[in-house]
Amino acid sequence: MDISVIIPCYNSADSLERAVASVEAQENVEKEIIIVDDGSDVPVQSVMESNDYRVLRIPHSGVSAARNKGLEEAQGEFVTFLDADDFLVETENAVNGVSHATGATANNLYHDIIEFMREKEYDIVCGDYIRQDLSTGEKTVVRSLLEGQVRLENIDTDFTAFFTPGSFCYVWNKIYRKSFLEKHDLKYDAIRFAEDRDFNSRCLLCGASAYFTDRIFAEYHFRPDVGRVAPDAIFDGFLRQSQVFREMSEERDYCRAYAYQAAYTSAFGLFFAAAGLPKSEKKTVIDKALSDDFFMEEMKVLTRYPRGAQTKRGMRWGVLITAVLLRMRAAGFVAWIFTFAEKKGLSRKNSPSGLMNENK
Repeated sequence: MDISVIIPCYNSADSLERAVASVEAQENVEKEIIIVDDGSDVPVQSVMESNDYRVLRIPHSGVSAARNKGLEEAQGEFVTFLDADDFLVETENAVNGVSHATGATANNLYHDIIEFMREKEYDIVCGDYIRQDLSTGEKTVVRSLLEGQVRLENIDTDFTAFFTPGSFCYVWNKIYRKSFLEKHDLKYDAIRFAEDRDFNSRCLLCGASAYFTDRIFAEYHFRPDVGRVAPDAIFDGFLRQSQVFREMSEERDYCRAYAYQAAYTSAFGLFFAAAGLPKSEKKTVIDKALSDDFFMEEMKVLTRYPRGAQTKRGMRWGVLITAVLLRMRAAGFVAWIFTFAEKKGLSRKNSPSGLMNENK
């Protein structure tokens, strides 16, 4: 078996058939399609029946548990993921005048990438994707910041790649070598925000060799005006990323700078968790963060080494003052700073990578 395609599904039967059909269209590759029904109100098996795929049903537990179940059952030499409301791009893409640099068709995407991974012995290959805003219908081709081979010890693997769409934020624009995941027991943790980024971070922490191609993998659909993520989930997701950065700094001398990135990530995570909330609710979110020992340790790092991480020069003093106030447990003052920053134009729509890029 060449590749296992894992599709988690929760109440998405209306778009699931399109996703499955886009995988079935892949040519010259031996594949299995594993649909993991995450406790949908109407079981997937009752609305879709075929010998071309397997349906596994689990109690509703979230996308991480669904993907883990698929990994347990996967028989392919390689694995990839696809969300039920997205699909592989079936033909040569042309969106807003941007097309495949290779001119290849996606019907041979899996075949081409797998043969490349076998030849070059890569553990992960990452591609680009099309993003469609369902509220406006606008489509955009999202290109990675990285090109070619990437290893963690390479200084060019900037931490901003972990926060930039098209790089390490998602899993459905990647193909993974299954033996690498098994060797390091890599599975999805039960976090509710940025579980993809966490998974990819831990892959790199385990020494994965990755390659970035300009091939377009999938069309990703989102609706920005639906489904605000809970503040606790956002904060937990950023804090988990901070913990991985900390591990990078402790285990590899060439990643010492990640110690500072961990601290900055913690601070930005708290801001994004509180973004858009009334000042009183911001204070509640901040109060919860003050009870987290790891977070408070990261604030110590920020107060000792305010220039140690990459971030926009104009924001350094704001982040430093915020860290000092957090160490003083002055939640009310921090809530005021966050409110002021939002009035100046910062919001959850800002990419953390854009805020953290060095501005010399």
